Amino acid sequence: INWNTVSPRFGFSWDVFGDGETALKGGVSRYDRLEGVTLVQPLNQRNIAFQTCPWADTNGDLTAQNSEINFAKCSGSLVPSLGQVDPNLKRPHQWEYTAMVQGQVGKNPSVSLGYYARRFYDLYTTVNAAVPASGYTPVTITNPLTNQPMTVYNQDPATRGLVTNLLTTLPNLKQTYNGVELQANTRMEKATVFGGLTIGKDYGDLDSGDLNNPNNLINNTGAIGYDSRYQLRGGFTYRMPADVQVSGSIREAQGLPQTLTFIVTTANVPGLTQVTQTVKAAPAGDYRYPWVNLVDLRLTKTFRSGNVRIEPTADLFNVFNNNAATSAITSVGPALGRPSAIVMGRLLRIGAHITF
Repeated sequence: INWNTVSPRFGFSWDVFGDGETALKGGVSRYDRLEGVTLVQPLNQRNIAFQTCPWADTNGDLTAQNSEINFAKCSGSLVPSLGQVDPNLKRPHQWEYTAMVQGQVGKNPSVSLGYYARRFYDLYTTVNAAVPASGYTPVTITNPLTNQPMTVYNQDPATRGLVTNLLTTLPNLKQTYNGVELQANTRMEKATVFGGLTIGKDYGDLDSGDLNNPNNLINNTGAIGYDSRYQLRGGFTYRMPADVQVSGSIREAQGLPQTLTFIVTTANVPGLTQVTQTVKAAPAGDYRYPWVNLVDLRLTKTFRSGNVRIEPTADLFNVFNNNAATSAITSVGPALGRPSAIVMGRLLRIGAHITF
């Protein structure tokens, strides 16, 4: 692959009334992806290869014995499946659009309202060129999450084990971001106050594996990345008498999207060619982690003696001990939703800063 691309970037800033108090800003920019070893990796003859095999611990010693492993139902291959790079592979790129109005209100306060958008194009992924989408047959099952009918796909037995990895551009693979941000801040004699609200949507198609396999396209379009639709931030500092300063911040954010999945087996589809098939039970973003609400406070005091300045500090993080889950089991089953990570609990930290 020999790419030669042009990445234009344009920006402007306009002092609307000529008094330096109201500005209109904006821009249009293109950014190309930096590849690193992405294009080389599929051709690596010493790439990692592995198999996943059913194991029944019949003697209860928690050690896999050859007699306990069902080698006939192993998935994958211990021989690396070398890939190919499509000679017509296009370079992924994105266009960014921004527009903002910023103004001073009165003597000190300032506010701004901005719009941000990104459009991603020519995204690529690795597909199994040896098994096209026509090599799968639709089968209707019941979605265990919604109890509604769902179509999944059974692979043609004649294609089982065939693998030819191809890194190729998929024109229908798209991602977009649209966001609006409001910010305000002011400075007073002994205090500063700032805050902001962001409303944004990161939406598109997930790169969820071999997209020649129609099972990987089920519920594949939804919230992507760190899509926290609503984010609120604020903070303040206030200097009190005797060189004592108190400050704090608040961060409120909607929980990130969850991708809920379930595993299709022969219990769902008798005669399933694949040993198992993981399917997304709902579009990402239909289910989310809880809101994260964090309030932090800091108290400092300054002591001076000659050229030495000592500032003891006391920080109290997560004042209200918010315990929102940030990671959980997302596989549909008895353990669905069981937290595996939560926000760090309330924490008091004592320290000091010495300048001499």
